[in-house]
Amino acid sequence: MRIAIDGRNLVHRKTGIARYFLDICICLAARDHELILYLPDGPHPDHDLAFASKIRKANYSNPVSRVYWQHRILPHWVADDRPDVFWGPAHRLPARRSVDVPLVLTIHDLVWRRVPDTMTFTRRLGEKMLMPAALRAADIICVNSEATRREIELDYPGYLDRTRIVPPALSLEEQSKPDQMVMDRLSIDREYFLFVGTNEPRKNLPRLIEAFAQMVASAGRNTLLVICGGAGWKTADAAELASNSGVSDLVRIANYVTDAELSALYKCAIALVAPSLHEGFGLPIIEANAFGTPTITADCSSMPEVGGRAALYVDPHSAEDISNGLITMLNDKALRSKLARNARSNADRYRPELSVKAMEHALLEAVSGLSVAQV
Repeated sequence: MRIAIDGRNLVHRKTGIARYFLDICICLAARDHELILYLPDGPHPDHDLAFASKIRKANYSNPVSRVYWQHRILPHWVADDRPDVFWGPAHRLPARRSVDVPLVLTIHDLVWRRVPDTMTFTRRLGEKMLMPAALRAADIICVNSEATRREIELDYPGYLDRTRIVPPALSLEEQSKPDQMVMDRLSIDREYFLFVGTNEPRKNLPRLIEAFAQMVASAGRNTLLVICGGAGWKTADAAELASNSGVSDLVRIANYVTDAELSALYKCAIALVAPSLHEGFGLPIIEANAFGTPTITADCSSMPEVGGRAALYVDPHSAEDISNGLITMLNDKALRSKLARNARSNADRYRPELSVKAMEHALLEAVSGLSVAQV
């Protein structure tokens, strides 16, 4: 297939959505599909776009101008390139009347409806104005979890027959040995819990640091908390929070790390801690599982679905409950071993070949107008 793709998420550094998007693109290209990338601005230099057969880029650098790009510039590119199908991998599509090709849409979450206070006003407004129109325009709607599928059906009834689950494709590779350089750089000299995610309100980092301080007060100062991820909206000052909680000497702040460093950090952690208030999927959960590392995660939205039998579940609104989860994972070696044994099989549910086949089927459905079973 000749697939045109909205690449707006590639103008920034790699986040969860960009990783999802890139991993599936690489897999599609490996299966001999022709990928055309459309970008409203230049791509971030961190991204390797060698998989694309063609890249078109404009010079629209702010959210308002990108709406113009989406509805005015992008349709002209589609008309010129004559793809078999157009894929909007992050909640946006050009208006149906402006393009004459099948449209596939990916919805990652409905955070703006479930926990709106964790988003900026501009992002909430953009989702409120543009997501419903994209849902109406789409021939096929992809989601990355059953939880998100249920949320769409609840909030926007009538789209269930067009909705398909396309989970993320795992891409991090286990290194032959842990990267000692990242351990030395972060002064990791003992066991540690790991947090991976953009530092923004939805990820619940302040409550995690509070919970970690409570754990330290109960279990002693022999354990670290390592925090990885870039700054987002309303970024919490993790160093200040740790200092105010009396655990600054036990918190290591890594910010962005390379894939090799992240792999090492996953592999050697006691557990990943992901107490998000809401997730459409929660990619770090299965990334950690792929290295045999269990998780402590929230008991809401998609996280029980994704964590399966390799996670300990906590109430993300309770620092005390998160702290109890940390203490349990630290002290109950039998439980930790059981969850670790389940981790790799849990990650196997999200092998790249399964994800790309699901995406391929969704695109083919849109092109043919038939269900996958009929194709």
